[in-house]
Amino acid sequence: MKPTAQLRSLLSKGLASAPGAHDGLSALLVERAGFPAVYLGTGALSASVFARPDVELTTLTELMLVVKAICDRVAIPVIVDADTGFGGIHNVIRTVREMEDAGVAAIHLEDQPVPKRCGYFEGGALLPIQEMCDKIDAAINARRDPDFLIIARVDGGFITDFDEAIARAKAYQAAGADMVFVNGMKTLAQARRVIDEAPGMHLYNVSGSDLAPFLSATEIEALGYRLAIYPLHSMRLITKAMQHMYSELKRTGTIEQFLPEEITFPQYQELTGATAALALESKYVNRTVAAPTEKERRQ
Repeated sequence: MKPTAQLRSLLSKGLASAPGAHDGLSALLVERAGFPAVYLGTGALSASVFARPDVELTTLTELMLVVKAICDRVAIPVIVDADTGFGGIHNVIRTVREMEDAGVAAIHLEDQPVPKRCGYFEGGALLPIQEMCDKIDAAINARRDPDFLIIARVDGGFITDFDEAIARAKAYQAAGADMVFVNGMKTLAQARRVIDEAPGMHLYNVSGSDLAPFLSATEIEALGYRLAIYPLHSMRLITKAMQHMYSELKRTGTIEQFLPEEITFPQYQELTGATAALALESKYVNRTVAAPTEKERRQ
């Protein structure tokens, strides 16, 4: 089953949880933990690769390098934050085609002008509703696989008010979006409003900003959401761990205290594929090459 059909099947059965990854290794860890899907957010990618904020500094080309690495390494559906589609209608079309070719199962597009900024930053702006609807329509028409999921992200709750967010959610559903991602919810009542007032498939963002209600997967599913993402929590966790290790190494001159917390080197080799790569090499390196025959030498 293709990843696109795989994701559609998951969503038809209930809630699918997709923890956030920022590279191939973290995506592989998500898969090995048993999750049915993985999410790549540009906020985590911008921080991990460039140590820069989520203000659409990452280009489509840069994003696709990571996307392709993840899709090549995992078999579960990959859901990608495609920002604004990286421009206008033509950019959206190119983005959809690139993502499809890489093996992505779903993308979300947000209703901010270029350059966008993380919704949790101050000073954001919104596209006119019709302009966003045109982007959704262009994305739908650009896809070649009807199962490729187009998710419309709504940032109105940050930038204006939650009534605006609900109105936009309804408009994007009418424009044909397969799922809506209302960002910026701060209360359980707002989370309920989305489901009650704009019925359909919805994404719940277990946000790394600490502003959204922290609900369990069971609670999110009970509300009626079909997809839950965890964009930034792994990045915050490993950042804290690295800060601690580096500061202690500087202070004490040794990493010995951290060794019990690390995976073993053989485990690391297996996880990164080194064990399999070395086994493959041995198949060829140790092969005895027969000397050429007289006839072969003459040819």
